Amino acid sequence: MGTKKNFDEIETGDIYAEQIAAATSTPAPPIIPPQKRDEPPTAEVVAMAREQGKTQGRAGCRAFRHNMAFTPENYEFIRCMARVRGQTITAFVNDIVKKAIEDNAEVYQQALKFRDSL
Repeated sequence: MGTKKNFDEIETGDIYAEQIAAATSTPAPPIIPPQKRDEPPTAEVVAMAREQGKTQGRAGCRAFRHNMAFTPENYEFIRCMARVRGQTITAFVNDIVKKAIEDNAEVYQQALKFRDSL
């Protein structure tokens, strides 16, 4: 038998402390109330389901979808970063779009005004 390995010099602290702190710092989203069979969901339930991305199998809560093509490098980045953050690819891309909306709020509002004026 060999000798026992000594890991005393290796930093074995909580390597996920930053991710855990970030995940627990934001409150959990509100629970979507259950939907009874043959009963249409309320506008509030539809909004909650769309916001949380949990529309699968919910009648009347259809999410907006768009088929997209990415370069291999971009797709690998999206997949990797979504995993690092503990998110789905959809949630990660939605976060990127949300940040872009915040960063370009003024231009976006002007574009909406222009579009509505046509």
